[in-house]
Amino acid sequence: MWAELSSLAEKFDDPWCIGENFNSIRRRHERFPVGRATRDMNNFNKFIRLNNLLEFPLSNGQFTWSREGDVASKSLLDHFLVSSTWEDVFDNSRVARQARTMSDHFPLTLEAGAFEWGPSSFRFCNSWLNNKESCKLIEKSLKKKENHQWAATLSTNLRKTKSALKKWFHEFGKEMKLKEESLLNELQRKDSLTVDVSSQIRVDDASYSLKADLLALYQLEEKSLIQKCKLKWLKEGDENTSFFHRFLSTRKRKNLFAKLLNDQDLPTRFTRDIEDIILGFYSLLYSKSDGPRAIPLTLTGLESQEAKMSSW
Repeated sequence: MWAELSSLAEKFDDPWCIGENFNSIRRRHERFPVGRATRDMNNFNKFIRLNNLLEFPLSNGQFTWSREGDVASKSLLDHFLVSSTWEDVFDNSRVARQARTMSDHFPLTLEAGAFEWGPSSFRFCNSWLNNKESCKLIEKSLKKKENHQWAATLSTNLRKTKSALKKWFHEFGKEMKLKEESLLNELQRKDSLTVDVSSQIRVDDASYSLKADLLALYQLEEKSLIQKCKLKWLKEGDENTSFFHRFLSTRKRKNLFAKLLNDQDLPTRFTRDIEDIILGFYSLLYSKSDGPRAIPLTLTGLESQEAKMSSW
């Protein structure tokens, strides 16, 4: 089976996924009671590794199959496997387990995309400070003076700086993509040239210059990804762009509010209902009360501490 699936995977260049009851587990703890490692587990992991596939973890469970009886048995037999380029197109993908009826397998759903909660908040990227154009733009925006008080002037200048930076970053991102494509095409063209020995030195020097420019672009992208991923334990030079993309996607998937429980303890997945639940919770939390609000404090050991002080 693994050889047939591998040959099928080689035919697709676009992002693809496969969801199936593979009747196999990948790790020992994916079966209860925990058993020993088997050859089928090794073959399954080898198939995933050779085809560079990814698996999304279950967001609301541990097993996909269970059988009740004198000796209960549970296993993670159903899997969603996707190609390495899947999340470049389908961002924030996640797998959830649904309620089962007649079968001993739990139905699984693969969802992609995030809820549209409105305009996203503005976040300043530290790597912009390495760009002279952005620094001049910030300095120019903050120097503008308005006929207001200092607090209003500061607020107005910050809003103008934010608008200018958002516009600049949008245009800057397009320029970086075009420049990257141009450098890659130029490198490919020089690699395909057939020249004599005397001209090869000039071609190599030009290739080194192109690679240096391309490396500078990648370093800018990596610094931005480091801040988005909030990884502070890696030094510059240790970054791997695909790793940061996956880590960032994992953070987005973990922080996503896919559903909330309403007053009847029933899950709701509609955006409007989730907004109402969140609004109602914080409205009740910050609403005014008639009397003083009780603060649940536990002062453990206070009496013994006073006894010690009185004995001094």
